[in-house]
Amino acid sequence: MKCGVLLFIIFGNVAAAQEIMLVDRDFKRPVSVTRQLTGTQLLNKRFPIYTTDLDSVIVIMEALSDFLNTGKTHQTAMQVLPVGHSRIMVNTKHAGSGNSYDIFVTTRSEDLGAVMELVKNGAGHRRALQQVQVFLDYLKNNRHIAAEQ
Repeated sequence: MKCGVLLFIIFGNVAAAQEIMLVDRDFKRPVSVTRQLTGTQLLNKRFPIYTTDLDSVIVIMEALSDFLNTGKTHQTAMQVLPVGHSRIMVNTKHAGSGNSYDIFVTTRSEDLGAVMELVKNGAGHRRALQQVQVFLDYLKNNRHIAAEQ
């Protein structure tokens, strides 16, 4: 029993930390990859996405883009879409003859959490679609950096 506990302590600490991709909140600078998220990184206009969650985030963003691209008026709703360590929150509201949207992405890493407002409060479907497409293109164009690590 003592040997099993000793092995658990030794090998439990040896397990590789998961890699985190730090996204530029303005989508201008390339991503960087780290194994340990710090508060300073978050203060430097960076947003964390676990590299293991990246493909799933891209799939959800593509589906969200398709949803917004229909041009249809959608029912008022709040959706929370879990993606690994992240959550994508979509709030749809009626605005005149169409919809307005609020879209947030959140990520937690140990005792730190970050929120990124992807689509500003009350944006129409065209603006929301544009912002989702910019984020999606940024993730796809920087995917190779995470893969190289």
